[in-house]
Amino acid sequence: MGEYVAMVNGNRDAAMVSRLYADAAGVRLPLAKASRLHQGLPPGTNIWIDGGIDSLHLAESISPACKTYIKGFDQGDSILRDGLSGQCSRSTIERFVTSLLGNCAALTPKWISIPQVPYDTEKLAGRRKLNRDLLTAAAEWTVANPGNAKLMLPVILYQADAANAKMKWRNDIIKHVNWAQRNCNVDGIWVVNCALDDERGSGPNQERRFPGLIALHEELRASIKKGTRVVAGPYWAMNLVLWARRLIDNPVIGIATGYRYYISGGETRAPADRVAVSPLLRRVKATDDLSLWLRKSEKTLSSVATPASRIGAVGSSLNKAAAEIGTLSRQLRRFRGDLAHEQVARFYKDWLDRIETTAAPLRALALRQEFSDANVVGAILTDLPPGNKARKPGRLAEQFMLNCL
Repeated sequence: MGEYVAMVNGNRDAAMVSRLYADAAGVRLPLAKASRLHQGLPPGTNIWIDGGIDSLHLAESISPACKTYIKGFDQGDSILRDGLSGQCSRSTIERFVTSLLGNCAALTPKWISIPQVPYDTEKLAGRRKLNRDLLTAAAEWTVANPGNAKLMLPVILYQADAANAKMKWRNDIIKHVNWAQRNCNVDGIWVVNCALDDERGSGPNQERRFPGLIALHEELRASIKKGTRVVAGPYWAMNLVLWARRLIDNPVIGIATGYRYYISGGETRAPADRVAVSPLLRRVKATDDLSLWLRKSEKTLSSVATPASRIGAVGSSLNKAAAEIGTLSRQLRRFRGDLAHEQVARFYKDWLDRIETTAAPLRALALRQEFSDANVVGAILTDLPPGNKARKPGRLAEQFMLNCL
């Protein structure tokens, strides 16, 4: 069994799990779709059901379908109206949580998310009270319903800088988790920053957001009870960095798209077709301009690799990169829609397998070396076509490399 947890949001994701990710340690499903999606997963899959109550964060902009969904639970109307203000009574919250968790438990999952709203550093008071009341109600539900699924505590950060050093919010997050462990039988903790786009290649990511996220996980690991499972993601690679550094037990992964977490109940957009460029350990948009860039890159790497072959491994590595980019160039026209998604998913599964088969104490070093190699390849190549967030080919690899150790 693999060590990663797959996040499944639709039929395509479920089918992809069956084809490529059947060894996942667990699969997270949204309750609203769980009964349907569960049927498309391999038999014996460990299921994690999330009630999708983080959608309350969206307040007035929550989608009509999500409002209807929440109103389907006991006291859902009251939670929608007064939840974020912290004005709901304990009995209202207890009835709501009992209804919600009961529906989750009906699908016999291994884990159930404790209902929580995102940790928004600008709107703390009502949210803090609501989250604590939801936690207390979940604890009481487990006492009344022994033998059910284990509880997973979501810690959803809403600002990209929420975990940064020298900010009191990081201490508040640790205090909240510790309070939850004292007052609720928490089996696992899921941490994700839904505002952090680790594929952007921005300066703030490198200077403070990645180090802040790592520091948060270091403090969290040091403060929680021994044996508590910690999972993180989805991200493109910061989940893998945290995993390789043994700060988390399981990386949460997207399935071909969705390498960020999006709050439940928001507007959905069709993802752009992207392909994985394996020598760069990153995704790029699959456009006509990319086809030309790939052909030029193959020639560039081949010409550099010839004299470099005199120094052994470097030349071999560049020749391999040239061959992989050449193969992608010739196949690029095929990679649209589901075929593009599958190409990314296959690359990502191979990447996970490489990390997993490396001895745990050596994973961070091995991953750093992979990013270092990708950075070297990227430094030789010209900028990617417009439309890619980080146009310097090796930019992402450099940022991740600097945070591996």
